[in-house]
Amino acid sequence: AGADTVTLGLGSYVVDLGGGDDTLHLGAQKSMIDGGSGTDLLSVNASIGVNTLYVDLDKEFYGKAAMLEKGVRSKCVTFLIDGPKDADPWGREALYTEAGEKVGRLTSGGYSVAFQQSIGMGYVKPELAVVGTKLKVKILNEFWEAEVVEDSPYDPKNARIRVDG
Repeated sequence: AGADTVTLGLGSYVVDLGGGDDTLHLGAQKSMIDGGSGTDLLSVNASIGVNTLYVDLDKEFYGKAAMLEKGVRSKCVTFLIDGPKDADPWGREALYTEAGEKVGRLTSGGYSVAFQQSIGMGYVKPELAVVGTKLKVKILNEFWEAEVVEDSPYDPKNARIRVDG
């Protein structure tokens, strides 16, 4: 199955329940939850970026009280990764603190020609979803440096995409 764009609450997101092309959402910097990411990422308790949620909390819906009680458990962020020269992350790689605590995982990754290094998106605990946070990602059974960067680090204000001509 391919990826479909759906609108839920505050915006449009790419959802792929069949293992589609992760490259699309890395380039577009849209969140994508796929069936291979694990059921924990399919919950409404995940937040995309810092200020948006999958659901419109101004509306009433079944399970809203329970969701608010549980709170946001993870946030989606973008990472630049100083990984191995012969391999890039694909998704599902674990993310760790310097102390070795597992705090999240990548949902997708690849090589960025613009940055000449690996780039990835993944979910971490909310307190770690801050630009500049340094974590470790496990690739090929080794730990590599990963830094949280702003969403769409190549063109954060969409200036390049809006150029006419």
